[in-house]
Amino acid sequence: MADQLTDEQLLQRYVSSGDDRHLSVLYTRYVEMIYGVCLKYFKNSAEAKDAASEVYLLLLRRAKGKSIDNWKPWLYTVVKNYCLEQLRSRTNKMPKQMAADRVYSEEVFHPSIEGKDKEVKQLESCIETLEDDQKACIRMFYLEKRSYQELGEALNLSWGQVRSRIQNGRRNLKNCMNKEK
Repeated sequence: MADQLTDEQLLQRYVSSGDDRHLSVLYTRYVEMIYGVCLKYFKNSAEAKDAASEVYLLLLRRAKGKSIDNWKPWLYTVVKNYCLEQLRSRTNKMPKQMAADRVYSEEVFHPSIEGKDKEVKQLESCIETLEDDQKACIRMFYLEKRSYQELGEALNLSWGQVRSRIQNGRRNLKNCMNKEK
């Protein structure tokens, strides 16, 4: 009988009764779409299956108190946002971990090549020649491994402004490094 109800009717029954069976029917109807969206973002079948399962748990929480007019577009947005959130959290953690590994590596304290030390000093010197906003963006993005969004919030700049300052800073650094060679 539940299979014959519309998405909106099932959703209404879930919201009013709190019975997970109604949401389960909805989830089952769209499980292929959910898996497909997850696969699009994760590009790995096992990760996509795990994410699709997690989406069900997320739906149990998110659909309960919501007034959802169009289930399918709302569901698509929830799945997409979940996938993007998971991918962002991975990328935000990874560079910090890699940076920590680099800080504690032997090579930082005892450079193996003398030329490297000279290059680093030259780069630091060139960074100092940048305009203040470019310098801040370059340091925060490359050295502190912050995202464009984090830079924008910290420096009160739009995403496009951050992008522009990083591109211009990189170009200016390249020109400076080439001059000093």
